[in-house]
Amino acid sequence: MEIIKASRKGKEFSDRHCVSETPSSGGSKIILRFINFEPWQSMHMQRNASSDTILYFVDGNAYALLRDGVMLVGPKEAVYVPKLSSYGILADENDLTVVAIHGPSPIIEQIPGVQFQCPECGLEAPLTTDTTNGEINMCPRCETMVKLTKGPERFLAEKTTEGTTRETTQDSGTLPESGIASFESGSSSEPTFTDPQTSSEQPHEQPQIDMTIINFEPWQSMPMQRNVSSDTMLYIVRGQGIAFVEDDEQSVKENEAIHIPTGSAYALLAADNHMIVMMAQGPIPVEISEVKGFEYFCPACGLETPVTTNTWNDCITVCPRCNIKLQLKKTEQGFLAEETTEKAPTQAEAQ
Repeated sequence: MEIIKASRKGKEFSDRHCVSETPSSGGSKIILRFINFEPWQSMHMQRNASSDTILYFVDGNAYALLRDGVMLVGPKEAVYVPKLSSYGILADENDLTVVAIHGPSPIIEQIPGVQFQCPECGLEAPLTTDTTNGEINMCPRCETMVKLTKGPERFLAEKTTEGTTRETTQDSGTLPESGIASFESGSSSEPTFTDPQTSSEQPHEQPQIDMTIINFEPWQSMPMQRNVSSDTMLYIVRGQGIAFVEDDEQSVKENEAIHIPTGSAYALLAADNHMIVMMAQGPIPVEISEVKGFEYFCPACGLETPVTTNTWNDCITVCPRCNIKLQLKKTEQGFLAEETTEKAPTQAEAQ
């Protein structure tokens, strides 16, 4: 299992533009990128010809430009962008980290000429693709009003006192081509799954990627399952827990991600905290099948805990919550856990 960590370490920042890194090869079905910004840096408008995109804003505030609209987004919010839809990002007066999940692997086309440089403070800011010649706009940093004249490489900006600029969307609503979702902790007896509302410029196009928000209360689990036709990316938005992928078990925490190839079994267990996970799957429709029999109930505290697919009969383990030493007995329904004082054998000795 590869744990992918969101970090601001890596390539050097340029004077004006953000830095993008792809820390994992992932696969052709779904990949993850980290995009890091210093204050007021931007990612100019671009589009992906064949892939949908989820932009998750880890920290900081930003302007998300989406074809013909601008949204103010904050930490732990996500924006869904369908394929062929243009998008750009401008960081506010803060460092900003964005996780971009694409499905399938993207072919990114830069859209030239849709930006301007403020004549007052020098900020280079992206513009939406429907910006027109002579339009009035406002510099996001110094709030100077400028009149835009289309030039050969970018819009030229001149200070003006004319007219007004278009409004910026500030709530968590839905723009014509994208949806914005906030990640808030819920309360229930089972992990809650939420599909954020999205829409597309091309309503007859089949979406390429699906996003689900999963809320866990302390010590809740998602049982072992597998997707028979889709890759899965699990990104830990908040909290920490344990990830089980096939025969591997590892601790995961906030701002870490796991790529799960098609057909691999996986499960999650929250630790003693609320945990929020963003699950992206591509392509869709996603066929999910439960992998039964890979869990046990602790006889002392009652915790239901997943186990890896290589767990064997008489395996010795420890309950993650109450730290009771347990011996697992394999049955037709799963594993039966009994408290024990026996020394843990190796897998080779057990077999």
